[in-house]
Amino acid sequence: KLDSEHIVESPVTDSSKEQFETESNLDDVDADDELIEAIETTGEDQLNASNVDSALKDLATEDIPIPEVDPFVSVAETESVREEREAISKPLIDEAPIVEEMQRVRILGRRRPLNHTTWTAVDIMINEPAFRDAQAHAISNPDREVAGVLIGPPPEKQPDGRYIVHVSNTIIAKHTRMQGASVTYTPESWRYIHDKLADMYPNDEAVIVGWYHTHPGFGIFLSGMDQFIHRNFFTQIWHIAFVLDPRAHKSGFFCWDRRQTRVDPYEFPWPTWALGSW
Repeated sequence: KLDSEHIVESPVTDSSKEQFETESNLDDVDADDELIEAIETTGEDQLNASNVDSALKDLATEDIPIPEVDPFVSVAETESVREEREAISKPLIDEAPIVEEMQRVRILGRRRPLNHTTWTAVDIMINEPAFRDAQAHAISNPDREVAGVLIGPPPEKQPDGRYIVHVSNTIIAKHTRMQGASVTYTPESWRYIHDKLADMYPNDEAVIVGWYHTHPGFGIFLSGMDQFIHRNFFTQIWHIAFVLDPRAHKSGFFCWDRRQTRVDPYEFPWPTWALGSW
């Protein structure tokens, strides 16, 4: 747990709120084929290749307003494959081995008391290694958007109805491609994510609790397209979104409200060391 002296509140300004309301207005906007491809391959409920075709048919038959292509959801090229870390074998020695004490993993965030008056449907916590992995992915491509998913144990429901979302890991969305100005999650992207998740947690002890992506130089908010993706594909009330700006060295979380009617900024209590950790 973090001491209160290390907690820094991140207030949400009225101007950023107005930006959310403006960006999330998806009425009277024409669809386009490239955007449909980006949307139909993205989502928690559509996370396998067999659902892609049916999702495309649904979009073709339903009168769903589709936002225009947004510059904040773009990937310039397919993600390069990140090498997996392997354990380094140590040579046998005659001396007694020295056992190093495991360092305690720092956790960012907090659990509010039961029956807290917060509007949010969740309390968010994230392990420092997961936070730094997302940061490293963000700064690896400071000129274009990158994305991935957030992994954690199945969220724990509290007696007052709120959920504890604890992010313990991340998975990079590989095999994406640029389609106009949007991120296209291909069937290979979701296949890789699910295969990776199964390898990491063979006993189903972890699930996808949300997603992350970057806004290089554009700030921390959910664009209209981001709102559309979250509202239509990350539909569990405990699903969260994490946005990082590698140029401004800022990041922030977003979540559903308790009635699951809107997705707004979550006032995450960033400790001072996290704010300067880029």
